[in-house]
Amino acid sequence: MIRLHTRRLPKTIAMLSVMLVSSVPVVSAADDVANVKYRGPVPLDTFSCVQTPDSSVIGRICYDATERYMIVLVRQTYYHYCEVDADTVAAFVGAPSAGKFYNRYIRGEGSGGPFDCRTRRVPEYP
Repeated sequence: MIRLHTRRLPKTIAMLSVMLVSSVPVVSAADDVANVKYRGPVPLDTFSCVQTPDSSVIGRICYDATERYMIVLVRQTYYHYCEVDADTVAAFVGAPSAGKFYNRYIRGEGSGGPFDCRTRRVPEYP
């Protein structure tokens, strides 16, 4: 089970309401492209992105709610995750430590993980 920390809950809810409901992304990703490891360039114009300045590991989280596709900047490298539910993204963004949350709930070990794109549908982007 993923727990949201209540002291960050208002910030998380506000941010997610903008990310998931509004047509205006938290950080504009228009004309922005992520060069994703194991995939290549992905245009971020349909993504909502947030910077994570409090984390030394996670630099940016971008999420396309329609495709349930997340791209995460880990140190200097973008990685992608498939079929990610909005609740997981909300918990990730609101976690007291984005790096610890990423290592525990997102990142795969060895040959797989909960959102491994090798075993899940990978969306197409132009």
